[in-house]
Amino acid sequence: SKDGFMNETADKTDNGGFFRPGAGEDLRRLRSELGRNMRALLQAGLVRMELVTREEYEIQARLLARLQERLQQLERRVESLERQLQGGDGEP
Repeated sequence: SKDGFMNETADKTDNGGFFRPGAGEDLRRLRSELGRNMRALLQAGLVRMELVTREEYEIQARLLARLQERLQQLERRVESLERQLQGGDGEP
């Protein structure tokens, strides 16, 4: 795993690798800092994308379904009233 690789590399540097003694701890801190920065960047990007939660989406989907049904009811009523008007005075 990526985390394992970073920790393993840090352990090797502490045990006399190519880096100065204590470099492993520096790598661990760097990894932690990079992780925090990446999370902050990702969160900022998601905010700018104006995403909605699943719950908000479902609420809006239900609202839209109800509005579509109401629109269909009103269209049927208008058609019915138009037919009544046409039958009453003979004009379209």
